[in-house]
Formats: sequence, structure tokens, C-alpha cells
Amino acid sequence: MKRKRIAYCPDYAILFDSVEVAVFLSQFEYWTGKQKDIDGWIYKGQEEIYKETGLKETKQKVVRKLLKENNILFEKRKIVFEKRELRNLLHYKFDFEHLEHLLEHPENVKTRYENQISNTQKKNDTEKQTCNLHTSEEQPNTESFEIFWKIYDKNIGKSATQIQWDKMSEENQNKAITHAREFAKNTEKQFRPNPLKYLSEQKYLDEIIITNQKQRSALTTKQDEYTSSQFVGIKNVSPSN
Repeated sequence: MKRKRIAYCPDYAILFDSVEVAVFLSQFEYWTGKQKDIDGWIYKGQEEIYKETGLKETKQKVVRKLLKENNILFEKRKIVFEKRELRNLLHYKFDFEHLEHLLEHPENVKTRYENQISNTQKKNDTEKQTCNLHTSEEQPNTESFEIFWKIYDKNIGKSATQIQWDKMSEENQNKAITHAREFAKNTEKQFRPNPLKYLSEQKYLDEIIITNQKQRSALTTKQDEYTSSQFVGIKNVSPSN
């Protein structure tokens, strides 16, 4: 079976301490002069580069970044009519004259492959940690909130209450659930503060005072009778002598 073969310049590998860079440069040097673009721009998709060089996408990115930092590679996007459709494709252009200058003056190389790999790995780790942090912040514990909401059983301002819930630590959320269970059991709904106020004022840290519900109901009835009386607000005036 006939296999694909590419030209390879070991000088490039020595210059940048990388066979990957040498393979990438050697292949594009082969294509330089054969491109259709009169200004020297070459289009190669990442999959096509992989098939020609064996370099996977992640290594291609590292090599390209290294070459750009050393002013050898330039990139731009360009609209191309391909396969009966317009596509915005990445094009490459190489300054092989500057590459020859670096071969003669290797001390002018800004970045070599191992350093680039190390820097890229650190950046990826930082981005991964940031992504995990954002993911953690953007995914509130809706399960625990729904437990609290069901226990507290006063359906007022659910969205605002959940925002407040998401700001709380897991420890305080657990305290609120435990407290709300007893608080709701021993306090009629009409006497419970709205759930947002209950959380924002940390009432889940307060002592639960258990009162006789029948006495409270009777007291409420008497208060209602008093406030509805036609004589409320009339002062007693003692008869004049």
C-alpha cells in the first residue's frame, strides 16, 4: 500500500526543540508556492493538517502560537466559496525569510516548544479552574431549596427567595430546613413571615416559641371583634357635675 510522505527539515526541530514544529513547518513549506492565492495565503483545515502531518488539534494550536510569537506565521480569516457555499476559513501565511534569519541567529528565538507547552498547560489549568468555579456558581442547589420551600409552605415570592437561598452557605441552608420544619409545624401560616424575610433576616437562627394554637385563635377572634366594633376609638367621657 502506498503511503503519504512529507519532506522534513531537522534544522527546524533543533531550532525550536520540537519535532512537531519541524513537521508543521516542513509541510507548509512544501505547500508554499503551490497555493492558489496570489498573496501567498494557504488554507488548510485542522483535519486536513492532521491527515498530512499526524499532529492533533491541540498540538497544532501550540505550534501555531509558537510560530506567531516568533513572527513566522500569520493568520487571518477569509470568505471562500467552497463546495457551493460561502465559508469563513482560517488562512496561513509564513515568513520563511525570517525563519532563515532565526536559523542563523537562534538566540533571537522568543519561545521554544517546551516553554510553550508549559505555558499552555498552565493557562488551560487556570481556565479549567475558572470554568469549574463559574459552573459551581451558576448551578444553584435547587433540590435543597425545593425541600425548604415545601416545608415552609408559604408560597410568596419564590424567585426572590431562591436567589437569597443560593447566596447562603450549605451549613445555613441545612439550618434553615431544620428550623423551618419545626417552625412551620408550630406556627400558623398567617403568622409566618414571608420566606424571603425569614431567610434574609436569618430568622432560622431564632428560638421557636411554641404557643397553644387554640388560645392564639381565640385571641385573634377577640381582636377581630374588638377592631370591628363601632365603639372602637370613642373615648369614655365622664358626665359633668
